[in-house]
Amino acid sequence: MPLKLPPLTKSVKEQINSAQTFGTVMNPYCIPERYEEFLRTHCRIRSGNKVIPFLPYEYQVVISDLIDKHRGIIAVKTRQMGFTECIGAKFLHKALLNPGYAAVVLSMGQDESSNVSVRIQNMPSKVNGLKWLTKSKTQIQPEGCGKVWFRPSTDNAARSLESVSDIFIDEHGFIENAEELYASAAPTQEAVGDEARTIIASTIPESGELSTFWQMFDADNGDKNAREILEKVRSGAEEPLTWWIDDSGWVKLILHWKSNPVYSIIPDYLAKTKREKKLTEDKLQREYNLGIPASGGRLFVENVIRNALRGEWQAPRQNRIYIAGIDPNFGGSDFFCTQIFDVTEKPYQLVAEYHENNRAVTYSLQRTNSLLLSYNPIAVAIESNSGGAVIAEKLTQFNVQTVNTTKTNKIANTDRLAILLEESNLVYPVGWTGASEMRNFSLKNREAITGHDDQVMSGAIAFTLIDEIEEKYQSSGAGFGFSGEKRRR
Repeated sequence: MPLKLPPLTKSVKEQINSAQTFGTVMNPYCIPERYEEFLRTHCRIRSGNKVIPFLPYEYQVVISDLIDKHRGIIAVKTRQMGFTECIGAKFLHKALLNPGYAAVVLSMGQDESSNVSVRIQNMPSKVNGLKWLTKSKTQIQPEGCGKVWFRPSTDNAARSLESVSDIFIDEHGFIENAEELYASAAPTQEAVGDEARTIIASTIPESGELSTFWQMFDADNGDKNAREILEKVRSGAEEPLTWWIDDSGWVKLILHWKSNPVYSIIPDYLAKTKREKKLTEDKLQREYNLGIPASGGRLFVENVIRNALRGEWQAPRQNRIYIAGIDPNFGGSDFFCTQIFDVTEKPYQLVAEYHENNRAVTYSLQRTNSLLLSYNPIAVAIESNSGGAVIAEKLTQFNVQTVNTTKTNKIANTDRLAILLEESNLVYPVGWTGASEMRNFSLKNREAITGHDDQVMSGAIAFTLIDEIEEKYQSSGAGFGFSGEKRRR
């Protein structure tokens, strides 16, 4: 049965007013002092399209207890484990108990930090008489209580804040300036002394062992090998929630999805997640299974690249379905690249390519136009950034679709290419020179580490069309999944 609280009495109201003036009254709303009891009886969270009571999982209670006992925690975790809710609720609970408390949540950007603020604001459901002195996307403070700030992870995000008891740096591995951020945030805790707490958490980033986050996690562990322990957790040889105290007194914590009682009963959880979210194998393992990148910070894995180099250049053929992708240039050392793919059936194949630099744009357009006339693709995708739209206007006799490449869709487009390769659904000719670009393509920045990436990007641009084309031809029965002979009949 939920705990029934008496109505807010006059004396409690007076305590709240007194707390605003003197900041001395502890627990003015008379909430439970145990974290898990507070969540069960006074909080709610959104789950799917429902709002439900916040019934903490066992691992969330363990994490709360570790925060109470230890100066700092560095946690490697898998996605969607409720870690942020766990820490946010902990900060809210401590703020409601102590008017002198202050904490800061540092997220990757302002959108992320604002989202955390809103989620925490919506948690209290049965705190009798709760009123907010401040309730915004950057700060919350119940009347008569402590406060929690929410900031993006800029170099000086916490530098201007007053004395802070607790700091939470979320997704630390994905923050560009992680070292500067921590250096500027740590001094805000000096006046708090032994009561100060720092929580640093992240899924494993693209840079893996090269990241500042992993280097912090891997440091000061004495005779414990962090990577070996991580692999044991992944394999089931260690508990899905595993932690130890390092030589500097910090908790090193590993949180695997099998700790979650909902996910752990799904037999094909990883396969289902990969399929539904359209993830590359590398990304699936990093974000959902504690995998350190096998590609060493590169998007395309070597054995996948080798497996793809088994096709051949082909002349145009009847009864075939072609698409084209164009990554244009405007002269100089940059390459103009046009690729033709046969997508009649899987595996799709690169069958023709124009790839050249140090040529006038008019020359490259002539070569491209000749290639398109020969293969007559049903659709042509061209990158429209940096003047590409001008080139698209010169190819109006074809079904041209422009692709404005942004940081967000560049990730989606190159992931789509990587997934096709991993599933052996895309092949390139033996000896294709673009393989060297694939080997040199950054997982983190989605561009060439050195040199050029035109042959990678023209393919990524071409396959932005594939979902629409597959749906069209599958529904008509005129293409995908049928042999050329059957189509001719």
